[in-house]
Amino acid sequence: MTMLIETDKNHPRSIAHRNVDVTGPANTRSAGIRQFGLCALAAIVSGLIAAAIIALQTAFYLHSLHY
Repeated sequence: MTMLIETDKNHPRSIAHRNVDVTGPANTRSAGIRQFGLCALAAIVSGLIAAAIIALQTAFYLHSLHY
C-alpha cells in the first residue's frame, strides 16, 4: 500500500511540489512592484527637493536685487 503513495517532495506531481511553485512567483511579483513604486516615489521626492532648492535660491537672489 505504501508504494501507491507519493512521498517524494521533488516529484512534479506531488502536492508539496505544487504548493511551493504556486506561492513563489506571486511573492516575487509583488516584491518587484513594491520596489518599482518605492523607486518612483524616491525619484519624485528628489525632484521636488531640487525644485524647492532652486526656488529658494531664486527668491534670495531676487530679494538681494530688491525686486
